[in-house]
Amino acid sequence: MRVLGQILNRFFLLASLATVGLVGAAPATPAPPLERLQARQHLKVLVTDSGLGGLSVCGDLERKALARKAFESVEIVFCNALPEANLGYNNLDTPQRKARVFSDALGGMVKWYEPDIVLIACNTLSVVYPDTDISRTLKMPVVGIVDLGVDMIVGQLHEQPASCAVIFGTETTISAGTHRTKCLAKGIDSARIINQPCADLAAEIQTNPGGEAAGNLIDLYVEEAVSHLPKGSNCVIAAMCCTHYGYCADRFTQAFAAAGRKAEIVNPNAKMADLLFAPGMDHRFAAPSVSVKVVSRALLSPEETRAISALLEKDSPKTAAALRQYERKADLFPFRRE
Repeated sequence: MRVLGQILNRFFLLASLATVGLVGAAPATPAPPLERLQARQHLKVLVTDSGLGGLSVCGDLERKALARKAFESVEIVFCNALPEANLGYNNLDTPQRKARVFSDALGGMVKWYEPDIVLIACNTLSVVYPDTDISRTLKMPVVGIVDLGVDMIVGQLHEQPASCAVIFGTETTISAGTHRTKCLAKGIDSARIINQPCADLAAEIQTNPGGEAAGNLIDLYVEEAVSHLPKGSNCVIAAMCCTHYGYCADRFTQAFAAAGRKAEIVNPNAKMADLLFAPGMDHRFAAPSVSVKVVSRALLSPEETRAISALLEKDSPKTAAALRQYERKADLFPFRRE
């Protein structure tokens, strides 16, 4: 069963490379294939999120670039898409407003840093991106995280026919219903998918992932999700469909255990960096150079930088250091309150 799972995961990963991994690509300006980027010696990757959850993807990319040695150099630039402190995309009043702000944000990031590829390490922004104006003009690959998560959820549900999946996400992610819709399109019964919005959880995790407030919210949302599970469904696929939630995966597992349910965590953050590494391309270079830069238009609080850098320090020291020394760039992209 474990081998079958590995085969399925590889299949889904290759499918993402070929089709669903690229979001919002316009037929008039097709993006260069990822395979062409995988063959390069030098690669510049722009990772973006509406907060700091996506830094876990940067950290994973840092580790894999150093270990796999597929590129001579990898330059990682993380850009926070938050326009202002305490003004998240879930606080913007309409889908159109969210799309305009993210379109401006991504346009500024691409202008300043000219990446070879953009990774949207954010479920909220991956849902918003296809509605942006810039999605119709960008010529480099833009990869969203939603399809990776969907493929992992579907794979686990196929492996465990008696299980149900709970999709934990922000209000914007859950209200869009994209994960659920895509799972149903892949043949999953609707009764096996539970949507669970988690208001304010990402903000609490970003400030203090191990704190009482974040823990209490996780307990609350897990309890709500369990109340909607079908009777007799004891095995739960807990999908972390916000990049912040992976920082507290153990806390989710504990909350499910307290509710008498066994949970298996699905965290698509760990799969996103894999898209950049082609099979058979490892160890092309003896001593790869990897750099990480963190940029934010919004002011980051000392509590945020300390909390997240502490989580990254052990396995991704370059990413942790870049966060502690982040660049505050007020002209990263234009923003006007309405």
